[in-house]
Amino acid sequence: SAAPVDLLDIHPNIADVYRRKVERLAEALADPRDRDEAAEARRGLIERIVLTPGAKRGELHAALHGDLGTILEWAGNGRAKGATDTPGSGMSVSVVAGGRNMITHPLPPQAFARMDESPDEEFYEEPRLVTHIDDRAIAAVTQLYRETLPAGGAILDLMSSWISHLPSELTFGKVVGLGMNERELQANPRLTAYTVHNLNHQPTLPYADGEFDAACICVSVDYLVKPVQVIRDIGRVVTPGGPLVITFSNRCFPTKAVAIWHHLTGEGQQQLVESYLTEAGNWEHVRSAIPIPEGPGGDPLYAILGNRASEPAG
Repeated sequence: SAAPVDLLDIHPNIADVYRRKVERLAEALADPRDRDEAAEARRGLIERIVLTPGAKRGELHAALHGDLGTILEWAGNGRAKGATDTPGSGMSVSVVAGGRNMITHPLPPQAFARMDESPDEEFYEEPRLVTHIDDRAIAAVTQLYRETLPAGGAILDLMSSWISHLPSELTFGKVVGLGMNERELQANPRLTAYTVHNLNHQPTLPYADGEFDAACICVSVDYLVKPVQVIRDIGRVVTPGGPLVITFSNRCFPTKAVAIWHHLTGEGQQQLVESYLTEAGNWEHVRSAIPIPEGPGGDPLYAILGNRASEPAG
């Protein structure tokens, strides 16, 4: 008779084991002493991620290549496919297990899960009066604002803090900051008004239609758990033709950034944010820029820009 086939026995707690490993990896990524080694470990799980636009507007397909695919296939076998569908999201992910097997499903809610799901109000309770990118990257953000934001206009600085990086020589009609920590907002000298507001709890902005001429989000888009809803509502409060400037680098609070963000390169993150604007349906002329490419000597800077469409898509 034929020799019996050896079957691979998967540990029943593989998903929990992987979660703990990712938590430890996140801690290492946050520690400057261990960041380089931890980044190499992450690359060992994910060889590459390929993002491809879909046939419909706002549709995005992500293919994850590497050992992570194998782990997710094992952990989700028999239950993940039907349970994690997100109808109408316009986004899907393909997991390429070991570079061979592929599992395709709509991008699940877990893509926007975070390692730390405790209330954001607790995480941001203490003010952090520090800059989150280096001086060269800050100067690049300021230059983008100089080239894009209308002088004399009303500016909405979303996910704001104690500094807005606006050009010192430009005067604006008003600058309204929306953020999580009141003491940080109070310390920002460029703000004429501010609102303490958690966009992850309430993605609808507390402002009137067309109240602002432009909006910006600096190094914070990776923390949004409902990014399309937020960006769509930004389009409601910005006048037609008004710009939206979103910038980010390779730094973050790893336990508060959404899961999919950790698995993308800078260019992949740009494509992801572009898809947010496209799926929102009320932005046009969506484009990317890399003012500072990734490399030795400082923080990179990536940017996504769009203009409020004259006629919101219905």
